Amino acid sequence: MTDRTPPARMISRVSSQVSLRVSGQVSDQGIFRSLQARVMRWAFTKERDLGRPTEKARRGERFEIDAGDTGQVEAARLDEPNRWACRLIERSKDPNRIWTTEVLITENSLTEAMVGCRLLCTQLEDDRDSIPRSIPRFVREIAFTQAAFLDGRQTSPAP
Repeated sequence: MTDRTPPARMISRVSSQVSLRVSGQVSDQGIFRSLQARVMRWAFTKERDLGRPTEKARRGERFEIDAGDTGQVEAARLDEPNRWACRLIERSKDPNRIWTTEVLITENSLTEAMVGCRLLCTQLEDDRDSIPRSIPRFVREIAFTQAAFLDGRQTSPAP
């Protein structure tokens, strides 16, 4: 006799989604390049084990890095208007859960940019009530350390 239990389905849900207007002159190359560098530092932390970013990745150009079961990261850039999109896919410590972080940065001027971030979680349907709310660390860093605005209001680390 064989077990006829249907296989568990995978489901995806948005864990968080945010759009920030960020102002300030953070580097000689402007706020856009500074935000790009912040996202890259976050994506290539040691715990993600994606290896080192390529030269193209460090310059903010189009790149793809596939680290197998560890995860993958890719980015694309448009020059007019100046936009950069990055997607990081990583397995969590829970083997049944995969996190996908999508980031878009649009340059409004040398001193102003828009940053959008969406965090998705994909996991077995059996665990559907356990998808945690989470905000990527780099989003909190931007919101709490720079002149950032959410829905027209300046963000702050204070409640």
